[in-house]
Amino acid sequence: MGIVQNRLVRLSLLSMLSVIVLGITAPILSAEENEENILKLESVTVTAEKREEDLQKVTASTSVISDITIEDAGIQSTRDLRGQIPNFKTVNSGSRDYWSIINIRGISNTAIGDPAVAMYIDDISYADVYSFDQPLFDVERVEVLKGPQGTLYGKNTGGGIINIVTKPPTNEWDTRVRLETGDYNHRSLNAMVSGPLIKDQLFLRLSGLRSYHDGYIKNVYKDEQIDNQDTTSARGSLIYKPSVNWEIGLILGITNYNDSGGYPMVPVDKDHYESVTGVSVDEFEVAYNYAGESSVENSSAALKVKYQGDYFDVTSVTGKRHTNNSGDLDADFTPSNNWNGQNTWKSDAFSQEFRIKSKEEDSSLRWLLGLYYSDEKADFTTGYYIFSVSAEDKIEAELTSKNSAVFGQSTVRLINDKLGLTAGLRYDYSERGMDRTRTFGGVTSATPYEDERKTYSMVLPKAAIDFRFNEDMMIYFSAAKGYKAGGFSYAMDYPEYVEFEPEISTATELGFKSEFPDRGLRLNLAIFYTKVKDFQDRVSVDSMNVMQANAGKVDISGLETELTLRLTDSLTLNGILGITRAIYEEYTDPTTDEEFDGNMVAMTPTYNAGIFLDYRGGSGLFSRLELQNVGETYLDRENDTKADAYSVINVKAGYEATNWDIYLGVKNLTNKEYYLGGYDDPFVGYMSTTGDPRTIKLACNYRF
Repeated sequence: MGIVQNRLVRLSLLSMLSVIVLGITAPILSAEENEENILKLESVTVTAEKREEDLQKVTASTSVISDITIEDAGIQSTRDLRGQIPNFKTVNSGSRDYWSIINIRGISNTAIGDPAVAMYIDDISYADVYSFDQPLFDVERVEVLKGPQGTLYGKNTGGGIINIVTKPPTNEWDTRVRLETGDYNHRSLNAMVSGPLIKDQLFLRLSGLRSYHDGYIKNVYKDEQIDNQDTTSARGSLIYKPSVNWEIGLILGITNYNDSGGYPMVPVDKDHYESVTGVSVDEFEVAYNYAGESSVENSSAALKVKYQGDYFDVTSVTGKRHTNNSGDLDADFTPSNNWNGQNTWKSDAFSQEFRIKSKEEDSSLRWLLGLYYSDEKADFTTGYYIFSVSAEDKIEAELTSKNSAVFGQSTVRLINDKLGLTAGLRYDYSERGMDRTRTFGGVTSATPYEDERKTYSMVLPKAAIDFRFNEDMMIYFSAAKGYKAGGFSYAMDYPEYVEFEPEISTATELGFKSEFPDRGLRLNLAIFYTKVKDFQDRVSVDSMNVMQANAGKVDISGLETELTLRLTDSLTLNGILGITRAIYEEYTDPTTDEEFDGNMVAMTPTYNAGIFLDYRGGSGLFSRLELQNVGETYLDRENDTKADAYSVINVKAGYEATNWDIYLGVKNLTNKEYYLGGYDDPFVGYMSTTGDPRTIKLACNYRF
């Protein structure tokens, strides 16, 4: 497999190198030849910088997944975004009710504290990692911004932003239905209706998803599939335009998961697992005596008011979210009846953001000012039921988080708009609180924490310069300060380890964006370097004591490239390549004094590459081929456990007519088991989540 992987990486590199050479030689071609061979690319419009703008004009590394790509690639949730974006990784920590890891350029989310990567859906911040696993249906595009974004977005973030934009209501009636079936008893229904209740004034859009599939992992001890996933999600959008200056929008959404099977992880070292449990397991297999369950209830409401004045535009975004997650599992990961685990997470969040910005047509001086406030409260319960003593060891915590911020950014263009100078600033103030108890058999077993409070504040600057050689070629350099507030480790008995310090980063990026319209080529490159101080890392001291530790310093560098090339009118090649070198420069475990200096940062792939070939002919035929490769990844800070590099092949073909489409797709064609990340158990070894096995799906779309 190593030879195949190396060849795929070389193929990715050679493909991109050939495109670079093509781009350099393209201007040499004669004007007559260009006119005969024009293969134009469609422009990509994004709102990454809070205004509609061509992707090629944004002075930051931004990846965009369009609605067409979401459909073609079979992307059904935020987890499926991995493999499509350079230097981007997603991992669900077992079940969908539990927290999700999102890694951008070596910086990851952890279960404790603020997320390093923030997710927005229709301008509403999803600020807790227990809400990151979201279905993606009726979505217009997904934008992924890398690096600190605090001068443009209300919720502060040090690693990046996932900005999900759903499709708005339309002024003409439109109805669509999608049916899907497949192996593992997969079945799915996705429907949408949109149109005007009052022509040109009041618009409605309703969409929903209902899907189910049996588990992908087999429990050989009980001869059953686990991780059965049952999804129900719906969204309603209402937009009212009382005049040309005003727009009022209301978006309501719900998502429910009811899954049988909790934390379906597989052993990385299967020989060691057999020696401990006495059960031999193969790929995509485990041996549990208890399957567990998992459920999620997530509801959201967003009220967005826009006013377009003569000299500036004003936007108000009010958001409210409720989350109720719960799950239990076989906590010893074996057929033995030792102990079961359970977690619950209930949270309510309110946010208010005001933005005022210059008009879209103002190109020589663009500016944005914003105010942000959020108030979040979460009740968290975790613990184990120990059968040998018939008692429960349980932690209960109430966590509060309040955030206030003033932020702004401006860009002035000089020399006939060729030179751009950007400056931004953010003042961030946050308050964290915790009340926490631990009981064993109903009796207090550790010192409770009552009304713990801590405040943090930080000034975060950003500066950038860009130069546009022409309409199709630009170079830029940016520097920004990133920040994650400190807080409290709610699953920690020892007072000296409860509080953790803020994480502060300095991120720099040199980028090049280019487009060769006459050759149907778009090529973007970026080189980045990030220095992190007091890097926040989740550390398990024992089964019931987990803390957020601060690594002294982390050093991250890398590069990434994305390209699009129209080979013919019907054939398009897309490619990505991301390389990250993330190292613990200074890191000593505060509990054991063990040093990890020079080790690779956990959960960060050394590289990821992908080639995507799409054929969409005039006859209605469609096909897509995906070749994805991910480099080796250390799963722990000790660098004792490593996930090997892996390759995934996805294929899809179909026929597209005026009112209907039909597709047949296969994902993970070679049925490769690859490890994503999980938990190092002291008895059975490292238990990891894995990518989906080979799946086959048949889908049909119908448009009324």
